[in-house]
Amino acid sequence: MVENKKSFFRLSWLNFFEYLLSISILLASSSIYWVTSNKPFKEIIMLMVYGCLFLVVVICLYNLRKNIDIKKLVSLLIANVTISVIIVSYNKLIDNITLSEIMRMVIFPIGLIIYFYYYLSQNKIPNILFVLRKVISALAVVSLIFYFLYITGILHQNSSLFIKWGTPRWVNGIFYLHFFPQGEANFLGLNVIRNTGIFSEAPMFSFVLSIGIIIYYYIEKPKKFVTFQSIILVFTVITTTSTTGLILLISIIMLKLFISMPGYYKLFVLVLIPFAIVIVFTILESKFTSMQGSTSIRMNDFYAGYQAFLQKPLLGNGMVNGGDVIKRYMDFSRLTLGGNDGFSSGLFYGLARIGLVGMIFYIFIPFFATIMKNKNIAAISILLFILFIVTTIFYSYLFSFFLTFFFTILGFSKKELSQFD
Repeated sequence: MVENKKSFFRLSWLNFFEYLLSISILLASSSIYWVTSNKPFKEIIMLMVYGCLFLVVVICLYNLRKNIDIKKLVSLLIANVTISVIIVSYNKLIDNITLSEIMRMVIFPIGLIIYFYYYLSQNKIPNILFVLRKVISALAVVSLIFYFLYITGILHQNSSLFIKWGTPRWVNGIFYLHFFPQGEANFLGLNVIRNTGIFSEAPMFSFVLSIGIIIYYYIEKPKKFVTFQSIILVFTVITTTSTTGLILLISIIMLKLFISMPGYYKLFVLVLIPFAIVIVFTILESKFTSMQGSTSIRMNDFYAGYQAFLQKPLLGNGMVNGGDVIKRYMDFSRLTLGGNDGFSSGLFYGLARIGLVGMIFYIFIPFFATIMKNKNIAAISILLFILFIVTTIFYSYLFSFFLTFFFTILGFSKKELSQFD
């Protein structure tokens, strides 16, 4: 009885720190607080990330002390650290890399591998995935409340922070809980204010919301396709007016229907695909026509990123220098004062910086090797890779979180991952 109480106490603390870790990971994923020039914000978030991760790892290792496959865990850790250290060391030689990036690429995955191993070794889904979706849903609700109170004129902008994201600038917000870094956008012929929540731009908020939807449908697997939770998340994505989010929404729905339907119904889904493509192109055409959206900029990003990649295709131009090489190939109008010199493709962002060899071991293998493990994990991997292509999430803590999740999964067999079925 005493042992059961102690176990419950440890699990309660584990759940508490999982919530704090989830919140801190989201804040470290290009939130306004993360990209502001006000140092205490970023330092506090970093302290939260690594402090909570340390405590979570301690609890997991204590609970695992009698039932741990040391060989498997150590093998995963050695493999991951080796890849990360080689990439970091090469960048130290040819370019430069910040301590913050070294910690994200080396220290952060070590703790996460131990955490994921704790759950997967017990044939359980890591609880932080459920926690993460709940936190994202809460962010969505809060953003909608402030968003509609603002556009209806009930609330007004009353706070501001200086951010270094794209062009350094002041960003106004409401009570430091909701910000407006992008203003209006032309969306399907309408000029609407973009809902960015607490994030530096609409695509980043859309990325976070999309992660919530992916977890909800492929991890939680609700009995009904349309629920209150899904409506909140989907509607919030729409208010971001992000092309990326809308394309992913269509992909999620089509893939979910394709996986869950009986064989003869899958033909019906295949028939719907052309119509989905038409809808996507209508959205893209609207953005091209308006010349105010991010689509034309994204196409220029693909070109600039590809050209930068060709300069050093195998090993890359370096973490810092890679960004400078990309800018050489950007449209000149984007580099003038007030221009949009931000980058929008994580794929080409990575290729230009760590090259094809680095991308194969650091990104491609964890992503694509998991496809054969489980159909739901495969769906998550495919959808997240779509996001990776069209969103700058290479340096995002949330992206590193899932990258480590996929890497840890490689150490387990299909049978050991049956909890995801």
